[in-house]
Amino acid sequence: MTSVRPLRRAALAAAGLTVAFAAALDAAAGAAAPLDVDVLTIGVLLPQTGEGSPIGLPGTVAAESAVAAINRADVFDQPVRLLKADEGSTIDEARVGMEQLLDQDVDAVVGPASSLVSLEILGDLMDAGIITCSPTATAIALDDYPNRSLFFRTVPSDSQAADGIAVQAARTGVTAATVVYLDDAFGRPYAREVISSLRDRNIDVTAEVPLDADATEFFEEAATLAESETGTIIVIADADHGQLMLNALADVLVDPPRIIVNDAMRNAPAREVAGWPAAFRDAIEGVSPLGTPQTEQEPTGPFATNAFDCVNLIALASLAAASDDPDEIAAQIRSVANDGFGCATFADCAATIAAGRDVDYNGPRGRLTMAIDGDPSPPWLAVFRFAESGLAEDTGLVRPND
Repeated sequence: MTSVRPLRRAALAAAGLTVAFAAALDAAAGAAAPLDVDVLTIGVLLPQTGEGSPIGLPGTVAAESAVAAINRADVFDQPVRLLKADEGSTIDEARVGMEQLLDQDVDAVVGPASSLVSLEILGDLMDAGIITCSPTATAIALDDYPNRSLFFRTVPSDSQAADGIAVQAARTGVTAATVVYLDDAFGRPYAREVISSLRDRNIDVTAEVPLDADATEFFEEAATLAESETGTIIVIADADHGQLMLNALADVLVDPPRIIVNDAMRNAPAREVAGWPAAFRDAIEGVSPLGTPQTEQEPTGPFATNAFDCVNLIALASLAAASDDPDEIAAQIRSVANDGFGCATFADCAATIAAGRDVDYNGPRGRLTMAIDGDPSPPWLAVFRFAESGLAEDTGLVRPND
């Protein structure tokens, strides 16, 4: 990749060159020695197969839809290219997909979806100088990832969700809470963020209960909680361990207090959830990044809007920078998402840039603001409950930083 790759029409609009000069350049482009203008190339690295495909496939379709709309706007010198690779279900599969995209000289990548995969391969993408936007990787470990100038997310971090959990606890009016957490690299930092946020809201953390990551049942921990004055119980775990803990609590809690869970338990097996006592099921609510469409304009599928926004932010930043150089694109990401003239579509935003005005891309959801750390702020967080069927349903929003 060259260090600077001008996008001719965008550069002309940004510089305000005369029509005559533009016509001269167009004539030169048709001569024997055409202008050397590279194509903005965006790669999609989302799971096309495996257990992540219910997120990866809609995200890929949304990215394709975004690129189609960008190319219909016809503001780039050459159509934006979209290349796809399978993130798969393992780090090795994701690495193969990443190499396929790098071999095709992509300027930007939408993905990976998995936090674990992101932590493993993001260094390679950064070393290659590729701007990267994840629509779903929420890990706290990514908050302070080196070279965040090239990495941003359209999904809230777990640190933001932790604050949302504390806000939801405060809404219940409780003054004390017990934090149950998976004792591993995921659960410990998440629990620390929750505990800090609870204390900021004058909620006393009366107990901290670590869960052994190698355990296969948690009846002893559940029995201890049942015998104590726990106040609200907050459970932070992955899907498997969280389900084990909730199953154990369902067996021992006769008069359950409010229980708040993180997003990993949202997809708990519906048959098991439906089998819980109604009083226990009704006591549970969760906080998760908002993944369901909220407007008719949004693409369908979980977190598809996030992938759609990744593509549009990259393309608008490229247009504003008049370049497809990843460093120059990255430098414009916040400016096209904040504090300018509000616009919802790429075409409207592009017209505003062509008129010499700053833009504030809000996307199909109607609001998107990027913080200086490259994460959305305020975040979109959903509150969910379990229906009698055992399926999770969104019941509202919580905006901790709004």
